[in-house]
Amino acid sequence: MVTSATYKTWEDKPITDVYVGQMGNICGYLDATNITAGPAGSPTINTLLAMASDTNFTACGTLPNDEQGWNLAIGTASTNTCVRFKFARLCGLWGEQVLAFYGGALDERWGNNAQSTWSARGTIQELSTGDGSLPAILNRFWDFPGASSIVSAYGETLKYTMREFTSYYDYRLRWGQNAPFGPMANETYQQSGACAGMSGPGECVQKLIKDSTGQESTMIGHTYGYLWANYVGANTPGYNDRTSAGCSYVFDLTDSETLSLLKSGFPFGVFTGATNYMLGGKISNVPNDATALGPAQRDGQIYMPFPYASCASADQLIASIKSKTGAGYNHHGQYRRTDFDSWAWGSNAPRLQSIKQSVDPQHILNAQDTFGAINVCS
Repeated sequence: MVTSATYKTWEDKPITDVYVGQMGNICGYLDATNITAGPAGSPTINTLLAMASDTNFTACGTLPNDEQGWNLAIGTASTNTCVRFKFARLCGLWGEQVLAFYGGALDERWGNNAQSTWSARGTIQELSTGDGSLPAILNRFWDFPGASSIVSAYGETLKYTMREFTSYYDYRLRWGQNAPFGPMANETYQQSGACAGMSGPGECVQKLIKDSTGQESTMIGHTYGYLWANYVGANTPGYNDRTSAGCSYVFDLTDSETLSLLKSGFPFGVFTGATNYMLGGKISNVPNDATALGPAQRDGQIYMPFPYASCASADQLIASIKSKTGAGYNHHGQYRRTDFDSWAWGSNAPRLQSIKQSVDPQHILNAQDTFGAINVCS
């Protein structure tokens, strides 16, 4: 069988990214004492919002004047419940803001991105124009009594930090969005002059290993200089090991029941860390039953991985919206479910089962995490 694919590439133009992760990190200092915990044992967005009726910090009297002072005021040493409870509400509002962004309710030019750094095509000036621009939205978020004291203490980067890159290669080379080990390694190698005549840093590393040990390197990825956690044996940690993988879920943030559960059932920190992956975009324009891809993969906007030990608890939390939720893929798949087919392929599972029975009744094509996979080993 021959498969062909046609790719349309984008015109290379400037890229801008914005980092908004500092606020979530500061909320980690928040003392949970007297802050009602959610079902998962720590505050949720809704419980944080309930701690105060507003974020008028000027009503709390004299406010801290530096970063350490604010950390103490909201942390375990706090004696000012007014400041602490209003900051709890501020963190809850930030959680709502983050979910609104992930759900596509904010400046759509930025699309959906991973972690707390979002990117868009265009210059800083272009992406900062208009009341609907992301900087304008974030500036409005920080427009409340006492906000200037908080921003002054932690620095203007608390609101956001924007960087502009001249091209996609420049973006990847200078640590844009995800760690670009390949471009960085190649650039450094070219400047070093080491291992003359070799095509890249990977070959240089392989030569060093062979010269030092007399053995050929078996580490995948050396050729192009990428770093990768490879699974090379039963006792060797890697992306396929339970120490770094678990389960994942895909959520549709436009569904009111799903959004309500995320705000009331999941710990606040889940939405502000660096573990979320974003979906959405043009993929949602394709009918759910047009291909084998599960509906959750087309309708969802947020992909959330969890460590192996938390998967059973997460399953219980989302039991009421299970039919609207899908399983993620990538390297977050070591948590085994008996109904994996329906988790991953949703309403397309019955039709896929019919096709599987028709074209492969003997189950010759059988592989882990593929449709209809059978565990042939104990």
